[in-house]
Amino acid sequence: MKKIYYLATTFFLMVITALFFSWAVWHIEHGGQKKKPPVSEWILELAQYPINLKVAIRQIFGSTQLLINTGDVDSRS
Repeated sequence: MKKIYYLATTFFLMVITALFFSWAVWHIEHGGQKKKPPVSEWILELAQYPINLKVAIRQIFGSTQLLINTGDVDSRS
């Protein structure tokens, strides 16, 4: 029973941490009240980790096609 309580508590804390981090990224990206620059830069760098990891793995295993979505829209008419 003690092990189940520990696992449930750990899971709950991980979910709360993920929700708070997601909110922080959303808040910074949508121009909310900015955090101090070192903190906001760290949060955004950490949020980009999965994309950077995916690119690194593709480079290691020799994928020749790397597509990175930067969010910029091409202004062709």
